[in-house]
Formats: sequence, C-alpha cells, structure tokens
Amino acid sequence: MVDIQLDSIEFEDVSPLIDVTEDLSEGDDDEVEDSPLKELYTGQTFISFEVLEQSLKRYSTKRGFNTKIVRVEKEDGVYARKTYKCRHGNKYEPKKKLDPTENRERESVCIECGFLLNASYRKRANLVYINKFIEEHNHPLSDSELLQQFAPSLRKITTDVKEEIKFFVQECHLGATVLKRILRKKFPDQEIYQQDLYNMIHKFKIDAQIKNDAVLLYEHLVKLQQEDSNWYFGVDFEGIDNRLSKIFWMSPDQKNLWTRFHDVVLNDNTCKTNKYSMPLSVFIVIDSDQRSRIVATAIVSDETVSTYEWILKETMLATGNLQPVVIFTDGDPAMQVAISTQYSETIVRHCAFHIRQNLIKKVKKKLHDKWDTFVADFYVLRNSLVVSDFDHRWEELMNKYPEIKGYCERVLYPTKECWAYAFTKRTFSANTHSTQRVESINRIIKLEANSGNTLYELQAGIELRLKDEAKYAKLQEFRNMNPTTGLPNISNTIFKGVDNMCKKYLMPNSLALQQKQILESLLYRVLLQENVIETNLVNLFFFVFSLFVLLLYD
Repeated sequence: MVDIQLDSIEFEDVSPLIDVTEDLSEGDDDEVEDSPLKELYTGQTFISFEVLEQSLKRYSTKRGFNTKIVRVEKEDGVYARKTYKCRHGNKYEPKKKLDPTENRERESVCIECGFLLNASYRKRANLVYINKFIEEHNHPLSDSELLQQFAPSLRKITTDVKEEIKFFVQECHLGATVLKRILRKKFPDQEIYQQDLYNMIHKFKIDAQIKNDAVLLYEHLVKLQQEDSNWYFGVDFEGIDNRLSKIFWMSPDQKNLWTRFHDVVLNDNTCKTNKYSMPLSVFIVIDSDQRSRIVATAIVSDETVSTYEWILKETMLATGNLQPVVIFTDGDPAMQVAISTQYSETIVRHCAFHIRQNLIKKVKKKLHDKWDTFVADFYVLRNSLVVSDFDHRWEELMNKYPEIKGYCERVLYPTKECWAYAFTKRTFSANTHSTQRVESINRIIKLEANSGNTLYELQAGIELRLKDEAKYAKLQEFRNMNPTTGLPNISNTIFKGVDNMCKKYLMPNSLALQQKQILESLLYRVLLQENVIETNLVNLFFFVFSLFVLLLYD
C-alpha cells in the first residue's frame, strides 16, 4: 500500500520527474556515502534520506541557494521517494479567497527555478539513489555566509521553542515583544528573528481560531444556564442574516453582588478586546471591603441610545428591576438619555477624569497659555462646598475665560449636578469621583483578551477575572476572621467604647476608615468664612453627635 504525503506548499505535479525507467545499474558500484558531501550527481547513493538531506543542505549552502521538499511518497510506512527543488522553484499560483478583505497582498519567491533532485529508496540494495539531478537556476545565487545566517531552512526554530511559543500565544495571549523577552531568557542559544516569531504567532492564532464564534458563545451560555437556572443572558440579532449585534450576561454570583452593593454602580466601555472591534460594556460595584467587583458585561455593535437602553433593560430583567442608587458614567450623552428612560430613580454622576479629558480636547487649544490657570480655577469651582459659592465662581470663570464660555454653558453647566461637589456631597458615593475602577478592570481584561480574540475567548477571559476576584474575596474573609492585636492608639484608648461598638457592626475596611476619622478628630481646624460654617465644622458636629449616640446605646 502506497501512502503519499504532500507538504503545505502549492506545487506542480512532479511525478514525471521521478525517472524510474532509468538504468541505474552503473551506480551500484559507487561507494556508498555515509557522511555529508560537497558535490552531488545523478546515480549517487546514500545509506538513508537523512544523509542525503545533510549533503544537499551542505551543497546548496555552499553554492548559495536554499532547497525545499515538494513531494514525498511512502510505501508501507517507509519513505520511498522524495523530490527536492530550489526555494524559488514551482510556479506562483495566487490563492484568492472569496472575502477580498482576507487576501494578503504579498509577493512570492516561486519563480520556476529549474533546480531539481529526485531520489528513491531501493529495498533490494537498501540504499537511497539520486535518480535525477538538474543544476539549473534562473536567478542570482546568494552569498554562502549570508545564506547560512538568514536562509529560512537554516534558521529553523526547534520543537521545544515552538511548543513554548504555542503555549504562550494560545493560553496566555502574549504578544511578540513580551514573548521574545521570555524566549531570550529561556533559550539564550536559540536565535529567533522577529519576522519568524511574527509568522509563528500568526500560525498558532489561526490554529486556535474558533469558527462560528457567535454560535459557540451562545451555546456556552445556554449550557451554563441549563446547569444553573440563576444564570442570565440576553442576545439580540439584526439583519436578514441574523447577525449578532448585542449579548449580555450575569452569573449567579454577579446577581448576588448587584443585589448587595447596587448603592454605587460604575459603567464604562472599552474597545480592542475582540477581533470584531465590538465595544465591551462593563458594570462594577464596590463591595464592603472597597474592592471592585464585575457584576455585568455586554458586548455590543455600537454605542447608541437604543443600545444603551437595551443593556440597562437587561440589567433590570436579570436583577428583578433593581436599579442602582448612584451610577457613574463617562458622561456619554447617549448613556445619559438611556439612564433617564430606564433608570428613572437613579442618581447620575459623571467621571471627573473624563470631564478633564473632554476639556483637553475641546478648550485647551483655545486657551493656549492660560490652560494651567484655567484648570486650577475649574477645580476650585468643582470643589465648592455650597451652591452659592459655586454660582459665584461660575460667573467669575465665564468672565475670566470668555473664549470657552459657549462650550462650558452648553456642556458643563446643564450637568453640574452630576459633577460639582456642591450638588453631589449629600449623596453616598463610596468615596468615588471617577470611573477609574472600571478603567483598571478593563486593563486587566485586556491582559486576558486582546484585539485578536474571539467573543468566546473574551468571555472566557472575563470568567477568569471573576474567579480571581472570588478567590481574593474569600482569602480576605479568611484573614479577617483571624484575631489580631496591636499597639494602643487613640481609637482603642480614648474612644474605647466607640471603637468596640464600631468593631461589632462594621466590616474591616469600614472600621479602618472610622478609626482614621477618630484619629483625625483631635486635629480638626474650624474656619469661619462669610458666616458660612465650613465642612470641617459640620463634620465635627456630626462626629460628636455620633459619639454621644453610640455611648448612649453602649
């Protein structure tokens, strides 16, 4: 039985080149070669194909060209015939794909070079014969030293290095820069060229690519829901081809976190997390230990009002119509409209960082050298303690910087209740002023999933992040259960009764914040300005009142 194996290179039918009718009896008297030689000729014999290929490699390197195997035949599992050509052999045949966007614009080295070596194995003599050898080239030959250094066949990456690259690409999603640094440390004797590394990364990514990505993700979520009915997910399809446009999911643990900590919810979108450039919308909450916890995720095709409304509806369906008390966003007008229609009872807060970024884009060029002073004045305005101060400073700001008055009155002033401290100070916000927590989560997600990932891989990366969060939370709970002691301080000496009451009812993180306030209470300075009691005095009154109440109940 004949077993024919062809390599992945496109080539012409070269079976007529195997001249099996040629009388090779004269070659039987030749001395059998068992070591690589510098010269080759028709009728030459070798003890194995391995020795032949060593000789061919040495011969071609000396002459200044590189070779490749274009045909292999086996009989009963043993190599019977092999055909070798110059690297520039064969005829170029473009491989056009139906989707023109998937065609790669690149040149080919196949220019029909005439070099040919045909060899076969004869069982009777137990030797390998060169049946035909043609030394013809239609291109200039290369310098042998440069060829030894840069020829593809002579700079092959070893199998163990390939396995390392495959692992880091498919399992860890590392890029070329970090991967090359790792390989250089682990395999210092292996020379790896940048282009070869890029090609191998691309190959392993293609091998790991999952077909019918949307269907696979959908089936995975259906399976999770069948295993646990508390899983929730929603999908939306568009067009006559039922193209996936939106998908949303929440696990049972995420639904529980939303129920417990929906007082403050942060939302932001991030891009470059999947190969389809679909934005990823992430919702997080802040738990009792001040940790950021992902509670909902959605992959969508756009960032319009209707899309945001769909996402918010899904959160309501998943949590039994439980709206956030406060939600922080990046100030996107589309999200603002969606919140007003879907979260009618929710208080909206805008991210301070995104406000500054928008100011940089819209007004910095207009202000020129006055930018730094404007930023300082703007933060004084933002941090105003009372509404009357805010209004007064706003007028001053507009008069001082008239060139940006239009933008500020059109964009900032109508939303002042979402970002100015004079309006936001009475609402619990878990000491949050921006969506920076979401940005940090997005960065971690991108370490697990990058722009080349499928939707299924993106969901898997988020699941890994959720598992890490859960493990860390359990570890912290275990640590908090351990009894501890320390040096005496103000909270457990002067205010011992208050401290004991706080320890009884507060979580460790909240307890630490309270003890910090107790420590700072002895250092309060009270300022009286224009008959308006500043916040420090107000805080002092509230703190003293709290002490009396706690001592009374104690």
